[in-house]
Amino acid sequence: MMVKRDDAIHPVVSGNKWRKLKHTIENLPPTVESIVSFGGGFSNHLHALGFVCHTLGLPFHAIVRGNYEGNESPMLNDLLHWHANLHYVNKDTYQKRHEKRYLAQLNAQFPN
Repeated sequence: MMVKRDDAIHPVVSGNKWRKLKHTIENLPPTVESIVSFGGGFSNHLHALGFVCHTLGLPFHAIVRGNYEGNESPMLNDLLHWHANLHYVNKDTYQKRHEKRYLAQLNAQFPN
């Protein structure tokens, strides 16, 4: 019998988060200067991606659903420790994350 321990892959970026991020990070175009992603205040995705960006020296912008300013979750505290830029947005704005117009605004705000 074999037991696969996804929690033992890495102390911060473990399990399926590492498997998903590994290929994305390996295939980033050389022109990429920063990373922008979305998640909630307790997002494992933002936590893992923030650590990877910090390790690679890539600026990271986390678009966070809800306002945790001054009341950050442990995940968000780690992101701040890793010098991530946290951008708190309300629920209505967060729901626009798949809309071309909103993504174009973010692309203009955070080029490359």
